[in-house]
Amino acid sequence: AEDADLGGGSGGLDGSPKGAAVWTDPTVQLQIVREALSVLRGGVSLIDEIDLVMHPLKSELHWPCGPVRSLDLAEPGATSPEPGLRWKVCGALLEAVHSPGSRLEALMREGEKEHRAVLKPHPIVLDRVWYFKVLLPVLAQELVRFLAPRTPVPVGELLEFLGPARRCGSTLRRLPDGETKLVTLGRQLLHGILPHLLSLQHRVRYGLLVDDPPPMPTAVLATASATALPLPPTAAGTATATATATTVALPAPPGPGGAARAALALPV
Repeated sequence: AEDADLGGGSGGLDGSPKGAAVWTDPTVQLQIVREALSVLRGGVSLIDEIDLVMHPLKSELHWPCGPVRSLDLAEPGATSPEPGLRWKVCGALLEAVHSPGSRLEALMREGEKEHRAVLKPHPIVLDRVWYFKVLLPVLAQELVRFLAPRTPVPVGELLEFLGPARRCGSTLRRLPDGETKLVTLGRQLLHGILPHLLSLQHRVRYGLLVDDPPPMPTAVLATASATALPLPPTAAGTATATATATTVALPAPPGPGGAARAALALPV
């Protein structure tokens, strides 16, 4: 009925002058766009293989446009002649995490005894509060060793900016653009990206099985079997190629959230 009204009698969508005039009317175009946006905003999309769909190098959902330019801190510039700094700062943190015999490894082993971290198959942080309280100051010191030769900011001021205090000193406020981006990237890695990566058991998170799951809507498989769905036997992005997901029951650590940390999906 709407198409007939928009087309207008014998004109309509058949390419007649009357129909073309209606479709080129800005008011009609805005109405169509509003209806399309309402469908997108109120709809639900079920996407399979989300790790591939959102891959920045494989998915057509990521469509680059505009002029080609280098990423920040990727190429040498006037304030930073060293190339690839955006990746070197990440490598410095990863080296600190995986360095054997380091202070960080000793803290991770202590956290493993308290059920706040595990070391196999790779370092995993189970308690983010513990990360920011115990691991963050040590990681900030490791990152300062990398940043100190590359910026005129005093070591103490860098530690306050990168550590739990997150205080921006007077020297940091006067840095040029390139060095400001470098130290800001370091704080983003320490406070956001690194704790997220260290909390992942696998590249794809499959969730936890809890004793008292929240109630599910009746229309969404509200059955007893739907509250304990099995994990796939060969999960994508697992730590090893032959890993099989299973549920391991650990003793519940003390403190709030202990029961949730005791149920982990670990590869065996």
